[in-house]
Amino acid sequence: MTQPITSLDDLFAADRLTGLDANRHGTVLATVQSLDPDGASWRTAVHLLAAPGVPAEDLPQALTQPGARARLHEVGEDGTAWLSLEREDEAAEDDSQQTLWALPPRGEARPVLRRAGGIGKLRVRGGRLVFSAPVLPSAPDEGAHDELSARRRKQKVSGVLHESFPVRSWDHDLGPGEPALFTADAPEYAARRIRMPEGRLEDFEPDPQGRTAAVAVSAVRRGIHVRTGVWLVDLEHESAPRPLALPADPEAETEAESTSFAPGPFSPDGSRLVLLRYRESLPGQSLKVSAEVLELDTGERTPVAPQLDRWPENPLWLDEQTLVFTSDDRGRGAVWATRVGQPCARRLTEEQAHFSALTVTGPGRLAALRDAVDHSAEAVALDVPEEGPAEVTALPAAAPVTRGVGRLEEVSTRADDGATIRAWLALPQGQGPHPLLVFVHGGPWGSWNSWTWRWNPWPFVAAGYAMLLPDPALSTGYGQDMIDRGTDALGGQPYRDVLALTDAAQEREDVDAERTAALGGSYGGYMANWLAGHTGTRFRCIVTHASLWDTDVMARTTDNGVWQEWLFDRDGAQGPENDPSRFVDRIQVPMLVIHGDLDYRVPVSQAHLLWADLRRRTDPGLGHRFLYFPDENHWVLKPGNSRLWYQTVLAFADRHVRGAEWVRPELLG
Repeated sequence: MTQPITSLDDLFAADRLTGLDANRHGTVLATVQSLDPDGASWRTAVHLLAAPGVPAEDLPQALTQPGARARLHEVGEDGTAWLSLEREDEAAEDDSQQTLWALPPRGEARPVLRRAGGIGKLRVRGGRLVFSAPVLPSAPDEGAHDELSARRRKQKVSGVLHESFPVRSWDHDLGPGEPALFTADAPEYAARRIRMPEGRLEDFEPDPQGRTAAVAVSAVRRGIHVRTGVWLVDLEHESAPRPLALPADPEAETEAESTSFAPGPFSPDGSRLVLLRYRESLPGQSLKVSAEVLELDTGERTPVAPQLDRWPENPLWLDEQTLVFTSDDRGRGAVWATRVGQPCARRLTEEQAHFSALTVTGPGRLAALRDAVDHSAEAVALDVPEEGPAEVTALPAAAPVTRGVGRLEEVSTRADDGATIRAWLALPQGQGPHPLLVFVHGGPWGSWNSWTWRWNPWPFVAAGYAMLLPDPALSTGYGQDMIDRGTDALGGQPYRDVLALTDAAQEREDVDAERTAALGGSYGGYMANWLAGHTGTRFRCIVTHASLWDTDVMARTTDNGVWQEWLFDRDGAQGPENDPSRFVDRIQVPMLVIHGDLDYRVPVSQAHLLWADLRRRTDPGLGHRFLYFPDENHWVLKPGNSRLWYQTVLAFADRHVRGAEWVRPELLG
C-alpha cells in the first residue's frame, strides 16, 4: 500500500505513521496521524498491529474512535494501552484538565487519573504507574495543587515568577508548575509524589519492578549553563536519593565538568542501568554522545561498544547480556547489537533505510519504524539471530507508505581538507537539466537520512526541481571526526563542504548550474544566511527559516544556555567570527525570511533583526520577503500553515530561479 507524491496535495492527503510502542509479550501499537475533514488540524489514532492470540488477518485494528485525538503513553505488560484522549464530545470541557485512560486488550477504555496541568511522560512497571507532571511550587499536595490551579484559571492569572534558568523550552513557557515525579497504584490510582534531589526533573526511567527510578536532574551553573546528572530515587519508601552519575565540580574546568548524563533502561533483572553520556560542545571540544552500563551494586561502569564510531540512540536490553540500539550511518540508519563488555557491535540491518522507535517484543525479537529519504515510515519486525543480520519483515500496515516520485542518487566528493563527503540528490523524472535547490539540514548535529514531513524534498521534485541534500561537517553518522571538523567554526568547514557538494552536483548534465538556490532551517538557516553573505550571486535566491542571524543576541535570548557558553563565554569562543550579520552588506540576492513567533530555541528576534538589516543595508529592489507565523514554533506544524509554507517557498523559488512571475499564495490574503 503506497501513495506517490505527485503534487503538494499528496503530501497532506496521506495518513502518517508517527509512532510505535510495544511490550515484551508481543503487543505492538502504532499511532497514525491524519488530516481533519476541514483540513485545519491533525487527528491521531491508535492501531493494534500485533498481539498474542490475535490472527494476522484481523490486523491492523483501530483502537480509538475516528474523531478522537489520542496520545499513546505506553503499552502495559498485560497489553493495556495507556492513553490521553481528547474526544469531540469533550470539546466543551475544561482543557486545563487531562484524563489518563486505560484501554485493556478486551473491553472499553476507562478513566484512571485526572489532574490539573496534565501528565507528562508515563511508564507502567510492576503494575505501578510512574509519571511526571507539573506541580505549583506552593502546593503541599495534589488537592492544594488542583484548588490553586482552579483559582488561577478562574481569575485569569498567567504570571510566573522565575528564580532560575531556563524560563522556556522550544515552543512553550515553563511554569508556573515545576516538574515532579509521581506514582499511582491500582485500584485507586491516587497520585503520590516522590522525594527528589534538588534541581529540575528532566527525565526518568523506572526499574522493571517499579521499585526505584533513575532520574535526570539538571542544575544551573554560572548563571545559565545547564548540566544534568542521574540519581536513583526510591518509589516505595522515603529513603534519600542516591547519586549515580554527576558532572564534576563547576570550578574544575575539566572535560568532566562539561559532561551531562541521562538515564537509559534498566536491565531486565534491575541490577544494571544504561547511562547516556553527553560531552557538551565547547571551544576546542566537540559534542560527543556515548553510553555506559552501570552496575548499581558496585558503581562499575562499562562502555557500550567503545570501538563503534557512532552515537548510540535508544539503547534497549534484548536480554540480560545483550544491548540493541540505533544510530545514524552515512546518510542512512542502522540497528546494532552488542554484548556487555564487548568492544564492537554487530550490525543487524543491511538495507538502505533508517530505523527508529525501536522496541523489544519478545526473546530475540524487535519492532521498529523503517523509513528512508524517499519513503515514509512503515512498521517492521526484526528477528535477531545469534550471528549475522536480523530478518526484517513488515508488520500489518496501519497507514500507506508515501513515496517520492523521481530518482534518488548519491553525490560524493573530496572536501578541501581531504575528507570524503556525500549528499543525496533527488531528481525529477526526465533528462533535465533541472534547476537545483540546495537544502541544508538543521541541528547542526543531524543528517539527511530519513523521511520528513517538514522540509520534505519531494513536492519540490514534483514541481520540477532537483534537490541536493548535503551532509557537511557536523553531520551525524560519519564518525566523531566528522563532528570535530566543524566544531570550532560554524561558518567554516561546514560552509566549504556545502559548496563542494554543490559543485559536484552542478557538474552533472541533468542539473542546471545556472539556476540554483540555497535553503535551510535552524542551523541550516544559519548556513543559508552565511551563504547569502559569502557567495555573491552564485545562488539566485536564499530561503532562511528559523535562522540564526546575530549570534550575540541569539546566544543571550535562546532557551539553550549552552549556546552562550559555546559561542561567547569561554576562551576561544567562535561567536564573533562566525556571525552572519557582519556580512549583510555583501548580500546581493533576494532572501525569503521565515519564522514563527513561538520559536524559543531560535527566537523570532533573529528574523526581525535580519529583516531590518535587509531593508536598511541591502538593495531594496532585490525583492526580499518575510513570511511570519504568529502561532507557530520552530517547525510550523499546523496543516494550513505548513501548506502555506510550501506554497510560498515554491512561489519564491519559481520567481527567482526560473524567472516566473511572482504568484502570491491565495491564503496569504
